Amino acid sequence: MAIGLGTVTKDGRVIKSNDGVGVIKAGWHCGSQPGGSGCTHNCGECQSCDASCTCYWDNSKKPTSLTDSKGDCKKLVCDNGSKQIPDDSDKPTEKCKFCEKGTGNVIDVSSTTDPGGLAALNYLPVKMDLSPKGWGVTEEDDAIFDVTAYCAGVDWKVRITKADQQVHQGVRLLPGVAGVTSAIIQSTSSCLVLNAMKTSLNDVADQNADSGYYVLSAVQAHEDLHIIQYRNDLNPAYTKLKNSIEALSIPLTDAKNAAEAKVKIQALASYSNAMTIFHTDDVAANNATAAHNPMQPFIDIEHGVVDPVIAKINTRRTALGCP
Repeated sequence: MAIGLGTVTKDGRVIKSNDGVGVIKAGWHCGSQPGGSGCTHNCGECQSCDASCTCYWDNSKKPTSLTDSKGDCKKLVCDNGSKQIPDDSDKPTEKCKFCEKGTGNVIDVSSTTDPGGLAALNYLPVKMDLSPKGWGVTEEDDAIFDVTAYCAGVDWKVRITKADQQVHQGVRLLPGVAGVTSAIIQSTSSCLVLNAMKTSLNDVADQNADSGYYVLSAVQAHEDLHIIQYRNDLNPAYTKLKNSIEALSIPLTDAKNAAEAKVKIQALASYSNAMTIFHTDDVAANNATAAHNPMQPFIDIEHGVVDPVIAKINTRRTALGCP
């Protein structure tokens, strides 16, 4: 006996009677096919049936045959078939991983760890390669910097990993000036010559004209003091530069690798400004020591070299009975 219509559930496991009809009392009977309409559900994934029982693409559905992994930068859609498409909002949860924009690729930069950076300028050994016009000359090259980018969680940052500073020097005794050594003092028997040595060493150390004698190591000490003063002034400038540069950052998603991140951070106006400030401080440090203001530290350091030599001259004069 036909008493009404039923509908097959989506999983095909149950036929459920439609609202208003149903089997009230079970029994075996023989009857005709009930009337009604519908289609056999044999359309594929991402498809539906129309009224004429024709399958068509239904992109409002979601695929079930593909696996959607969380944080893989993709999502599942029906687009005339089941597909995975890029989804930048499906971000990886791990640090230093991100979605490459619009590609569905996960970029992993976790290997770009913090390189540590340099706490201070790297002062290279002094090159004695200059020819002074006077007693001596000291020149400082501009410091050479490089940075290394690294992943800092959700940002790219940099550390200063190269900060080399080179100094060039040259020292000499002026033409007509003889160097004074212990051997020369002991071999000198003239009280007049010994007196000239003593006077000349005192005068030059006091930054006055010579009388034909001096000590080359005193010239070197003078030039080395320029280096000490320059570096003492430059060190705080480097600390300021380091703090400024290493505070800069760009979003992790703005660069695919450390090399690209480095270029983009170096292109920031704040990076250029920090370098300009350091260069200004560098010039100021150079000019300050070149001015010899005050002069007394230079006088003192040269006397620190020549005074022991003068003491030897006095000993020799006493031995000779010089007045």
